[in-house]
Amino acid sequence: MNGSLPQRGRKRRLEVAIALAAALALSGCARGQADDNPARAWLVSVADPGCTGGSAVTNRQTPPILYRALASCIRAQHYQDGVLLFALAGSYSWYDALRVDSDEAREAHSMLLAETMQSVDKRRRQAFWMVVKATLADKQGRQAICQRIQAIGKPTYLPDYLSSFAAAGVLTRPMDDEAMWKAATAGYVHCPTDMLVIH
Repeated sequence: MNGSLPQRGRKRRLEVAIALAAALALSGCARGQADDNPARAWLVSVADPGCTGGSAVTNRQTPPILYRALASCIRAQHYQDGVLLFALAGSYSWYDALRVDSDEAREAHSMLLAETMQSVDKRRRQAFWMVVKATLADKQGRQAICQRIQAIGKPTYLPDYLSSFAAAGVLTRPMDDEAMWKAATAGYVHCPTDMLVIH
């Protein structure tokens, strides 16, 4: 998460983050009863938008919507579209956890990904992770994803799906904080915080 880390250290942290996310998703440890898994409830509460890509992805889409789209892309084997959705949904849910600022909200960041991965078959799930790792481990591939994320922009929605996790029902941090947005993209995808984006 620290922009001053050496490149090798940042790359290693990214590899570890992807490996941990894959292990969590593949292990099935997020599978519990429907009534004690809020991630599953959040995902089924939104309509499946299908495998969206390109200009169809906007900063008005919440992580549950983006993760539903990700699952559709994996099922359709449109893995490269899925990489952008994976990176954007994770950056958005990280940003939302910073905005809500609770342990439960931070846990939701991982739960949403794990529940999404459990919803697709093992063969496509493994093929997708191979594309994710290859894309984000490659400097140019990660830079292209980061540029897409920055062009789409930080969320314009309120993280209402996490409202039950906010202290006394009130979000505890500013809703539009540029520093938190940079921290989320740097922390999740290791995007540089000083990236120039030409719209």
